[in-house]
Amino acid sequence: MKRICMIFAMLSEAIPTVNKLGLIEVSPPWGKAPSRLYMGKLGGLELSCLVNGIDEINGVDLIGPVPAAYSGTLACSYIKPDLIVSCGTAGLLSEDLSEIGKTYLSKQKCIFHDRNVPLPGFDVSSLGNYPVLDVSALAFAIGASQGIVSSGSSLALSQADINVMQANNAKIKDMECAAIAWVCTLSQTPFFAIKSITNVLLREELSEDQFINNFDLAVSNLSFSVYEAILFIEKNECLQS
Repeated sequence: MKRICMIFAMLSEAIPTVNKLGLIEVSPPWGKAPSRLYMGKLGGLELSCLVNGIDEINGVDLIGPVPAAYSGTLACSYIKPDLIVSCGTAGLLSEDLSEIGKTYLSKQKCIFHDRNVPLPGFDVSSLGNYPVLDVSALAFAIGASQGIVSSGSSLALSQADINVMQANNAKIKDMECAAIAWVCTLSQTPFFAIKSITNVLLREELSEDQFINNFDLAVSNLSFSVYEAILFIEKNECLQS
């Protein structure tokens, strides 16, 4: 694995990692699009960081599965990396506040928790169950936990979301991972996710309030974990599909 592409939803999630890795913003090869591209090198690795970009009408980050799938498509079509990593913040199916700021890596698969289509075949397809790389050795090396990641279109939490996550043993709730994983499945690009926890889902405090209060801590820890992960990959190259 010589070419690694990291995909972030929010610019504020990405910038600490961009700075830590010494990446430089470049003009993307795909022409006009909201996505922003940063590139650089670390040892023998060619690194790229793709950020979804800004909604020109509302002036906010383009978050969620649709922009994520678009970024994944751009990455696979133009950058053609050997590995794609979905990086960002996430919620955790827990009530333990000590988990805030901790890093989790994806495990086994990722799913969608909010695509409820109760028709034969469509129900399984909508859930996803997209495979991810075995990064257990990497998780151990950087002191991260692991869990199945579940993605959806809302930051706000519903009991229906929790039910699907629990039924599929998912622990990590985000808005992008499964969409990128689907694109990577189509292009046969190896994939995994690194997520830092902003909110625990089984407490009465709203997820959006926890997200705001814990964002800076989570992003700071995320940048450290991504940096350590890149160093590990550069030295070991032992990730397995």
